[in-house]
Amino acid sequence: TSYGLVRGNIFWRNYGTPIHLYDDPGTNILDNNVVSHNRIYNNHPLSGAGAGANLDNEGILFAHGENNSAFNNWIYDNEIGISVYTNSNTNKIYNNTIYRNSGRGLRLAFVAGPSDFQNNIIFNNGIDIDDQDGDGGHTYGNNLETDPDFIDPGTPANLRLRAGSDAIDTGADLTSDGVTDDADGVPRPDGL
Repeated sequence: TSYGLVRGNIFWRNYGTPIHLYDDPGTNILDNNVVSHNRIYNNHPLSGAGAGANLDNEGILFAHGENNSAFNNWIYDNEIGISVYTNSNTNKIYNNTIYRNSGRGLRLAFVAGPSDFQNNIIFNNGIDIDDQDGDGGHTYGNNLETDPDFIDPGTPANLRLRAGSDAIDTGADLTSDGVTDDADGVPRPDGL
């Protein structure tokens, strides 16, 4: 569907990809969706699907759609945090915490057009950012790939930031793109 909202959910211990926006090429039915304020963790790849099956497991997958947004999500302890993949276009990935995913934090592959990645914490993943498109015209800004100083990164994780974290008050103002609060609902921007 287009113009959908997935907000305020917990996706935990699923097999496969819990938030999977993927349609047939050319149908354009997965446009302008918003995925926000979700906790997506400890999901696992499918097993036993047969030889040659794609067994990747993403917390969020955007594929074949346009202008989809993911913001204020906590995505950790999966195989892949977020994949922007297979002919998707003009996506906005903002203010997410993508942490300790065993494969990749952020994967871009076979993307049809440029997407925008701003204000994300992408840390301690197998590979933090895997841009397989090379120079696909994507924009990156204010993404933190160093230790953000979480309150408690253990299990279960509390990925809120300690006072003095390098991630506090350093991002761009994205209110014009619909990011008006943080993952806890605190209004943004704050301190810019």
